[in-house]
Amino acid sequence: MAYEGYCADDVPFRNQPKGVVEMKPYQCALTIFVAMTLAAVATAAERLDYAGAYQAEPGEAGFSVTGAEPAAGFVRGCPGFAPAEPAVLIAVSDPSAPAIVYGVAEGAAGLLVAGPDGVFGCAVADQLGIARLPMARALEGEIQVWPLAAEAGAALDGVVLIAEAELSLREIAGRAGLTVDPSILPPLLSEAPLDPAAEPASGRIALPAEGEAAQPMTLAGKVPADEAGQNCVGLIDQTRPDVVLTLEAPEPVLAIRATADVDTTLLVIGPDGVVSCNDDAVNYDPALVYGDAPAGDYAIWLGVYPGGEGAPATLFVGRSAPEDGGRDDTMSAAALDPAAEPAFGRLELPESGEAELDVAIIGETFASEFDDSCSGLIEPSRPDATLSLAAVEPVLWIFARSALADTTLLVSAPDGSITCNDDFDGTNAGIGLSDAQPGDYAIWVGAFGGGGGAPGALAVSREGPEIGATVDGGELRLNPFAGVEMSTAGQALDLMLGDMGLAEVLRFETREDVDPDGFTLTGVMIHDPTGERPPVGIDAIRVTHLDLVGLEANGAPERFSVTLDGIDYAALSREAAAAGAAPLPKIENPPPLSVSVSLLPPTDGAGVDNERRELKIGLGFENQIAFGLTALMLWPEGVGAMGAAGAAVLVEPEMLAMEINDMGYLRAALEGFAAETDQPPEEMIQAGLTELAAALAPLTPGSPRARLHDAIAARLGDLGRPGVIKVRLQADHPLDMETAAAALMADAPDPSLMEIEITYEPSE
Repeated sequence: MAYEGYCADDVPFRNQPKGVVEMKPYQCALTIFVAMTLAAVATAAERLDYAGAYQAEPGEAGFSVTGAEPAAGFVRGCPGFAPAEPAVLIAVSDPSAPAIVYGVAEGAAGLLVAGPDGVFGCAVADQLGIARLPMARALEGEIQVWPLAAEAGAALDGVVLIAEAELSLREIAGRAGLTVDPSILPPLLSEAPLDPAAEPASGRIALPAEGEAAQPMTLAGKVPADEAGQNCVGLIDQTRPDVVLTLEAPEPVLAIRATADVDTTLLVIGPDGVVSCNDDAVNYDPALVYGDAPAGDYAIWLGVYPGGEGAPATLFVGRSAPEDGGRDDTMSAAALDPAAEPAFGRLELPESGEAELDVAIIGETFASEFDDSCSGLIEPSRPDATLSLAAVEPVLWIFARSALADTTLLVSAPDGSITCNDDFDGTNAGIGLSDAQPGDYAIWVGAFGGGGGAPGALAVSREGPEIGATVDGGELRLNPFAGVEMSTAGQALDLMLGDMGLAEVLRFETREDVDPDGFTLTGVMIHDPTGERPPVGIDAIRVTHLDLVGLEANGAPERFSVTLDGIDYAALSREAAAAGAAPLPKIENPPPLSVSVSLLPPTDGAGVDNERRELKIGLGFENQIAFGLTALMLWPEGVGAMGAAGAAVLVEPEMLAMEINDMGYLRAALEGFAAETDQPPEEMIQAGLTELAAALAPLTPGSPRARLHDAIAARLGDLGRPGVIKVRLQADHPLDMETAAAALMADAPDPSLMEIEITYEPSE
């Protein structure tokens, strides 16, 4: 079982097992602050590099740790206790590669991992002490790993492994030195040799006169194939071939290939007894090509890596060599042909409602070939449909629905940009585009497993999904406010308290409807509906500037402001401890906590700028610390905070600013930790500075990295008085986040892209 913890609007690890926990704002903010504090005082961890597909062997690092902090404080439900600092730091140099992180130690409870994006993941260990956490993309940067002990104070000795593909139990046990009952390990080929004469599991196949013959099958890996011959990898069922191909006469060229949604391998024993193997001829699909293939039987095994057992696959045999040595329908992004005549027709956007087109879902090429965000299999040589827009559309919706297939969508816009989606509603795909430009939109409907010709429907609309509309037998209700007349924010609150069940969680002493777009609640208590956790008190919750029109139309207002004042820090600490969460720093006479979030049009001397929105997030302890994040962005008309009808819309900012005003909190937190660990605060600060310098190296003078290092170092060296760290990124155009991140890490960023200000200012 794997869990995730993430903050609102953050993106969790892709394609993780279910068990996602979205933290409340105050939980998220405090968890991040505690994690940052722990990182600042961490001692040196073991380091290893991960290069993905370019790394021949799994990355490996040993550890020896002691459980200290409850892991549930980072990811709700995560078992065991984490050491006070990460045991292993993994530097990722190939961010496009998938990765699986293993923690292996006898008696381990699990594994806690923080990705470069700050998202925490948790995996529970099995009875052998093996925990695994897969990531569809490793992301560029540093992965932090905490092995989890079953009890506080318990010692763990083991290894952390990282690999692109699943590792077998035999390999994990060998690398970690685990003692494993031989009866639970699969046999080796030396113990159970291949039997090419056995009756094939999926039948026999003949070479067609033209084209290819296809044979579907189910992957059934059991035994490592590496002992069979050179280049043989993956797991196979050694007792019998999957397929037997019989050639009645010699062939000048014989091509054998396979496709599947998982990483497959190929092993063939020819009539002469020679073993031939291949893996990843193109991407993750194998292929073998014989010249002057002799007549006779070819015993064919399809292999799979651990975790892929039971997946469907298709074997192909033909007389012509596949392009690039692999399957002939695997193409690069350049081969996606948006201009080709669509397979099922053209669509026009209706004035109201939906325009729908029936499709048959067929595909054998991974959509991720064309963009990392895409999934499923498509036929890239032509779109399934083309939609032509004559004018700019503020909102455009595209849906792919099928009762028999798990659909995906790939849309190529007139400017060549690609947008993809999977599982917008259940297993159906949907894409919402804002400010859609005129021109042709080429649309591909994909599916996991290729679809196999499953019937489906492609729909386009100016409106989000209708409330209560039935989609393949399931009710889709994205906006509970739709259709409800609301003239005041108080009416929206009544709806949430009643129909949406908020009254089970939110209780208060007084309520004042301040004006039509706001209200104030005082004497608030936030209750755990299960009754397992004590309530947390809040002095007041203030809501202002609530956009009722956007709330009714889209389920997400275009403007709002919410402030939580006087969150009881001591009660929050007790609640965290009772829940097994990481302990919050102990502070004498703890101050109340305040959290605020607002999305409002900015104002200046010229008035209100309704074309932009200013997102502000604030977190502060009264007279202790204040954290602020501000983003200024152009805002598409008619799009709410979470996008039209609830679909998230990414709006890139023109300006990002972060400010941390420390008025004594960091010093108090360090003193609290020092009292618990018997480590002088000065040593903790020095250790933090050493880690900081290593993380930001090389510190080229004048670079953003060096300025960030200098600002943090100046603050840590000046804890006796208040001080403010400020970071500001400003451009005259929307900031691409990847470009902004790269500029922050560059030695000499291009000033024409953006201005970068990083300062520390002491204050009295």
